[in-house]
Amino acid sequence: MSDADGKIRLYVSQRDAGAVRALGAEWDDGRGAYACPARDAARFSRWREPDAESAAHPAKRPGDEIARFVPYGERFYLHDVAYSERSYVRSLGAAYDRDECAFYAPGGADLQDFMEFLHPDHALYGPRRELFVPRAERAEARAAGCFWSDTQGSWVMPAGAPDASRYDKWAAPAKRQYVEVDPSRSEQAKEMGLDYDSQAKQWWQREGRQCDGLDKLASPLGRVYLNVPYEQRSEAKAAGARWDGELRRWYVPEGSDMSKVEAWSKPAERVYLNVLGAAERDRAKAAGAKYDPAQRRWYADAGKMSPELEAFAAPVAKCYLTVPYEQRAEAKAAGAMWDASAKSWYVRSGADMSPFERWTARSEQNLEASRERLKPKEPSPVQPASPSGDEVVVPAPDPVPEELPERTAWAEREDARDEGQPTRDLKDPHVADRDGWGAPDGQGRALMGTGGDAQARPRRVSGAGAEKPEPKAKEGQPSPKGDARAFKSAAQAERLAKRKAEREERKAIQAEFGR
Repeated sequence: MSDADGKIRLYVSQRDAGAVRALGAEWDDGRGAYACPARDAARFSRWREPDAESAAHPAKRPGDEIARFVPYGERFYLHDVAYSERSYVRSLGAAYDRDECAFYAPGGADLQDFMEFLHPDHALYGPRRELFVPRAERAEARAAGCFWSDTQGSWVMPAGAPDASRYDKWAAPAKRQYVEVDPSRSEQAKEMGLDYDSQAKQWWQREGRQCDGLDKLASPLGRVYLNVPYEQRSEAKAAGARWDGELRRWYVPEGSDMSKVEAWSKPAERVYLNVLGAAERDRAKAAGAKYDPAQRRWYADAGKMSPELEAFAAPVAKCYLTVPYEQRAEAKAAGAMWDASAKSWYVRSGADMSPFERWTARSEQNLEASRERLKPKEPSPVQPASPSGDEVVVPAPDPVPEELPERTAWAEREDARDEGQPTRDLKDPHVADRDGWGAPDGQGRALMGTGGDAQARPRRVSGAGAEKPEPKAKEGQPSPKGDARAFKSAAQAERLAKRKAEREERKAIQAEFGR
């Protein structure tokens, strides 16, 4: 039966103590005996019930009374046998098990003879002589039979060495001579035989040792940068390349074997691409293009140009579009791009123009037709009479220039009129404003119109000598002067609307041909 903690007490004699420990049993101080988990009870069936010997002699914890002799018919495997000690251990009577790849003491052997090869937990274990071997002298120590012991964590003298005096030079720690080494030259310092002191964080060698090139270790090690594609980074790292996080490039230390990284040592030829807009940028990136932050351009490696990237390598020819302002979002969503210098939307020449048919730029013939349509016609000097019978002279529109400048005083004056701003020339008080009424000319009269087409018209003034107000017309009777004013306002509104339409058409033509 198992106890409350899930373990079963075992009744183990002194000679079987090693066997139950090997099977996984542990000594329980509370029970004063060995115990095993309940799940492993089948392995310890022979020790679960007490026998006559166990009842007479309760189990004891192994100590100095551990058996020195290996039971007959059994094997005791040895621990920490170096290759240089194989002849010596055979002379003691040990044999080699090829299946286990280890030496063992046969049944009946005295373990006192193999005390150097026992486990440190064994009562008969005897530690070996510890040696202090610098890195530069390891080859010499190995030739003398010394080896590194994982059990003791140090270099040790081989067991059964006939002459122990040859190891006296490594019996005590060597006097250290510290050497200044740049962190980038750590590998080079190891190759030169220097040891590293983890506490002092400095490299050292035995005092009095002569070594050439120690003065070069203080200077930083140069770097040879490589051109490693992203998909080949694992191969470059396996070849010895390192990553520079600041420059974001792979490199090898100066003096390294360049034959392993020769494939990435040559500068890669780049083909820079003409990528326009966010839509083309996403397409180029998906096709394998890379971004050069120094040149601020996208590029592709020569010889790895896909058909999609070859289309971006060709020179850019822009096909401008005539996009109204209220349709700019639709044009951008369709793939059009904005040219800030030309103030116009455009697409790459040769692209599919089906989404941009309604904004396709006009041809030269359409431009000439627009110019002919915008040429001023010969106005009749006198327009049809108004209902009041008065003749109203309407000035002819300004002529359209043959070459359309980007911004002229004429265009600025037209813009000011549409926006409702006054266009009066402050130097000349007799020039009319946009409403057709200007400053008095000194005789109580005002100018109507602009330029030389202005007509003088009486103006009512207040104060002494003011004219009497005209009588109001009765309801149901037409007023001659009121009809004239209405006719004049309608004609003026028509002229302004016509000029505004012509000006918008001229702006579209300028944007189309980049003027």
